[in-house]
Amino acid sequence: MTGSELFGRSGDDLTLDVPITFAEAALGTTLTVPTLEGTVSLKVPAGTSGGRTFRVRGRGVQGKSRAGDLLVTVSIAVPAALSPEARTAVEALAAQLDEDPRPAVTAAVRAGGVHEVTEPRSVAEDAPVFVISVAAQLAGMHAQTLRQYDRLGLVSPGRTAGGGRRYSPRDVALLREVQRLSQEDGVNLAGIKRIIELESQVEALQDRVRELLAEVDDAQRRAMAAESAFRPDFGHPAPGTALVVWRPRGPRSSR
Repeated sequence: MTGSELFGRSGDDLTLDVPITFAEAALGTTLTVPTLEGTVSLKVPAGTSGGRTFRVRGRGVQGKSRAGDLLVTVSIAVPAALSPEARTAVEALAAQLDEDPRPAVTAAVRAGGVHEVTEPRSVAEDAPVFVISVAAQLAGMHAQTLRQYDRLGLVSPGRTAGGGRRYSPRDVALLREVQRLSQEDGVNLAGIKRIIELESQVEALQDRVRELLAEVDDAQRRAMAAESAFRPDFGHPAPGTALVVWRPRGPRSSR
């Protein structure tokens, strides 16, 4: 097989579609993928969903200033036929997996369909409203991957009275950023955690700077108001009242 048959191309980046098994997606694996100059190892974490793209930097086409990247997209390969033993194993696994992968669709079915289309309601950024399956779906990851990020402290969901996790729109945005750093930039989870911590510190410092600037502006306004009360003409020069008489000079006397 030639490179043109195996790879796609987007600018200087090469694209490659790689099927993986359900077991590899669920448990994680390490793939060996071809490049234009040999092969590379690619780690696929546990809980990877089909359609996820991994970036291998510098393994694309050499451009004028730098080489492009290799973008590897995985898909889940489903067997066309199962042996009786494999079918039994899959059925046993299905019985253990009680999580609904399509909660929004299920809710619509239980309601008898979608009867009207309304404008989406705005949700506060920090409002804990999404259950784990919905948050994972919105963030483009498997729920098990979200649980792993939760355990590592990358995201801190809210809790219901019964102890259930609830994720906010801000949490979902953060999870998407975690996915981007992991997939596109190749940053490990420890590095991602440190990046998130530093970004939180920067955000807190920016908020404090805004508060201080507001305090300075308020202090300047109070100072000007006090000066105006003490000096009525402060900031407003009074019009001149002096009378100037001009007299032309006569001819100078000669000596």
